Amino acid sequence: FPGACHRSSLTNKEVTEVDMAKGEYAVFDHLVEELSCIRLEAGRTFTAGFCKSMVACGDYLYLMVYNEDGHAVFVYERSGRLVREIVFHDIFPLSACLVEPERKELWIVSSLRVLNRYEADGAFLGRDTLPFPCAAMAVAGDGAYLVYDGNINKEWSHSIALSSLTSVEGYFLPKPGAAQVNTSRSLFAPDAAGGCFVQLPYNDTIYYYNPETKTMKPHYHLDFHGDFLTRHQFPPQGFTDREMSEIISKRTYIHATYSFCLASGRLFFKPEGKRNDLCAIHLADHSLLFFDCLFDRYPLKTYNPFAGSDAEHLYAVVKESDLVQYFRTNASTYPAIRQLLPSLKTDGEDTVLLVIKIKE
Repeated sequence: FPGACHRSSLTNKEVTEVDMAKGEYAVFDHLVEELSCIRLEAGRTFTAGFCKSMVACGDYLYLMVYNEDGHAVFVYERSGRLVREIVFHDIFPLSACLVEPERKELWIVSSLRVLNRYEADGAFLGRDTLPFPCAAMAVAGDGAYLVYDGNINKEWSHSIALSSLTSVEGYFLPKPGAAQVNTSRSLFAPDAAGGCFVQLPYNDTIYYYNPETKTMKPHYHLDFHGDFLTRHQFPPQGFTDREMSEIISKRTYIHATYSFCLASGRLFFKPEGKRNDLCAIHLADHSLLFFDCLFDRYPLKTYNPFAGSDAEHLYAVVKESDLVQYFRTNASTYPAIRQLLPSLKTDGEDTVLLVIKIKE
């Protein structure tokens, strides 16, 4: 749908303006090349309540989850066998879960400042204290990392730092006046070239970090025609909890985006609030697609339908009972789902990881 985008003359000549009212509604199945299922073994001491994010790397899958007991990272083999549960009982949620490519280590940030390091299979290696708060992190190459402070660090005038984790090399994206604390998970979408797309909370611009020039510039401006709540609309002291709760409950604006992922040359994200469809921008031609459901018209049941992605795949974590309930009255077009269904229970509490390969 080429008419959805044009080069903006109002901001930066390199920014592509995306008219979020002019995309095309499409069938999600048309993007799917292949779908496979992995039944995940249940935890022994900690039940997965909700999956915030996941990382697939090498022989392992890492799911960052939480429930009423606390927070944990589950380490799985690709077969779905549970290798290890790494449990945290901190009052703060886990900030980041990533694989450090040079060391081939699993890194988990807890309590906003504690960097926990593990072998690829989850065996504990060590623990370090970061010199600054970290609400999200991405690998930036050459021993550097992009660190988002969640607007917690009052010493920073910018939201993101390029850092070796011992010192800061540079800063990106100045903080607005009303910088309320935010520990968003759907923030970084790395690409195969070592760069990274970035979408900050309450910001209708998607930025791109270039590892060669070590710069971060606007890439897409998303024009929601006033429906997206940005920092510029915040009062000087920010919204009170009651005011923000009312914005969310009444769906006055799009107040957040989730499932910010990159797969097969498409950026995916799901607005939440006044609008709740799944969106996808094709990087090659900037075409814009909308989806009101997923594979086999499976409903968008959660605000975060995709827990993660890699170069070609989107990963969706679903409950066993939800799959049974839906496909009891709906036939699946995917052999992997048809093969799995007979082994699932209506009242089952297992978790299934759907691996969705996206067409180029």
